[in-house]
Amino acid sequence: MPGIQSPAEIWARGVPTPASHVASGTVARRGWSPYLDLSDPSGSEILRRGGGGRKRRPEAYTYRGMMEYITTERGLEGVAQRVGTESALAVDTEAAGYHRYFDRVCLVQISTRSATYVIDTLAVRRLDPLRPAFEEPSVEIVIHDADYDLRLLSRDFGIRVRGLFDTKVAAQFLGEPSIGLASLVEKYLGIRLEKAFQRADWAQRPLPVEMLEYAAEDTRHLLPLRDLLRAELERRGRLAWAQEEFELQEAIQWTPPAADPDAYLRLKGTRDLQPRQLAVLRELHAWREAVARERDVAPFRVLTNEAMIEIARRMPETSAHCRPCRAPRAPWLAGTAGKCWPRSRVRVHFPKRRSPRARGARAGRRRTPSSMRRWSGCARRVTRWRRRSGSTAAS
Repeated sequence: MPGIQSPAEIWARGVPTPASHVASGTVARRGWSPYLDLSDPSGSEILRRGGGGRKRRPEAYTYRGMMEYITTERGLEGVAQRVGTESALAVDTEAAGYHRYFDRVCLVQISTRSATYVIDTLAVRRLDPLRPAFEEPSVEIVIHDADYDLRLLSRDFGIRVRGLFDTKVAAQFLGEPSIGLASLVEKYLGIRLEKAFQRADWAQRPLPVEMLEYAAEDTRHLLPLRDLLRAELERRGRLAWAQEEFELQEAIQWTPPAADPDAYLRLKGTRDLQPRQLAVLRELHAWREAVARERDVAPFRVLTNEAMIEIARRMPETSAHCRPCRAPRAPWLAGTAGKCWPRSRVRVHFPKRRSPRARGARAGRRRTPSSMRRWSGCARRVTRWRRRSGSTAAS
C-alpha cells in the first residue's frame, strides 16, 4: 500500500484514485473515490464530490484528512500497518440489527488524527490484523457509548478492547445535559452532524456514497473531542473517576440472550386479553419468529406487535378476516396467512385448561387467592365478636 498522500497533493494531481488502490480493491463501487478532501473549511468541495454528512460553521474545527473504504484482506493489512504506530484510535461499528433478524457487524470505522478507514466486514470477515492495536493497553481506543460496540467486537471477532476512553461516560462525569455524539460534537467542536442514516440498513450492498460518508463522520471527530473532554476532566479532578469506569467497561463481553418462551406476554396490550386470545398470540409470536429467522428480517417487519395483538383479540377464522387487523402487506404473507392463526388450531392444541394467562393483572374477573379469602373471613369473624363483646359490656 502506498503512503498516505496529503489532500493538496491528491487534488493537485487530479487523480484521486491511485491505480494501486484500484487493484487492491479498496475503491468503493459506482466509481467513487475512497479519498475525500476534508481540508476545505466550507465543505463545498466535499459536497461537489459526493460527500456530505455535516454542516460547518465558519469558526468550526476542521478535520484535515481523508477517508478510505476497505473491502479486501490486502487493504486491511495496509490499514493495520498504518494504525500500528498510533497512540490513539477512534473506533465505531455499524450493525444491521434494526432491519435484520441476525444482527451482525457490517462496518468498522477507524480514525487516526490524519485519516479515516471504513472497513466492510461483510467483505473482510476477520479483523485479526487489527487485533494487536485493539488489545494493546498503551493504545487508547476512543469510542462513544462503547457498551454495544464492545459486545459486537467480542462476539463477531473475538476482540477485547484495552485502553478504552468512552466519550459518553466522560460527558456524564462532566454533567453534560446532552450526551449524544451529535450534541457533544456541536458543543465542543462547532460541527453539526446529520442523522439521516441512523436507522439505515447497513447490510445492503453496494452502500451509497452518502452512507459511507455518514459512517466516517462517527469517528472523524472523536479524537479532538476526546482531547477536550479529557482536559476538562483533569481540570475538575474527575479523570481518575472516569478511568476507573473505563477499566470496568473493558471487561464487557457478548453474552447470548437466554431463550424466553413467555416473551409474547410482555408485549404492550396483552394484559386485557383472555386466556384463549393469549393462546392465539403465542402461536402468532412463534410463527413470526420462524418467518423472520427464515427471511433474515426484523420480526416487526413480518408482523407488528399491534397487528398481532389485534388478530389475537379478534381471532379471525381466515386470512381474509385479518384485513381489518392492520396486518402488513408483506409478499411472504400472501399464501401462508390463512394457515397461521386459525381458531380451530388453537382449539385443538390449546384446550381451555392449558391456555396461558397474562402476567400481573389477570384477564377477566379478578380472583382473590384462597389464603386471602381465609384471612378475610377470619377478620370479619373477629370484628363481629368485638362488636358483640362491646355491646354486652355496655349493657
